[in-house]
Amino acid sequence: MTQEYLTVLPSSRSVFTTMRSIASASVLSVFATACGTYATFTPLHVPPHPLSPKAAASVDLIVDNMPRRPAALVGVLSSGEASSFSAASREDALQALRAKGGEVGCDAVLVTDEHTEAFHYWVTTSQYRVGDWEYTQRELNERDLHHFHGSCLVYVEATGR
Repeated sequence: MTQEYLTVLPSSRSVFTTMRSIASASVLSVFATACGTYATFTPLHVPPHPLSPKAAASVDLIVDNMPRRPAALVGVLSSGEASSFSAASREDALQALRAKGGEVGCDAVLVTDEHTEAFHYWVTTSQYRVGDWEYTQRELNERDLHHFHGSCLVYVEATGR
């Protein structure tokens, strides 16, 4: 979805004000692109055995079914894009969930919910000057922010009872 918006400003701004605006925008863009994903863990139950951190690649990510092995629920996980200026993608947010699971010692992460929120922002497409007037043309853009919730599962050995 794209809409156009036109701003007309008198060009009485000083060079110092303009340079300060450019510097502020540059600093903001550096910090904004540095934001990626977040991930949290909330313990709920005592695990059946001591947990130890493991590589994210060794954590089973279960998205569309139930675990194939007996498992105990240890806690809940959340992850997502850290901010509306994040350069992270949906896949990055999902991998952050898996990485957090590995960090706390989960054998598997069962994805229980995905939440997507729309973020709208303006982008300057052109600026030009006519006489004493400065024109800025902007475009309305939209992107989705993805958030996930999951269960931290620890596999338990089946007993013969």
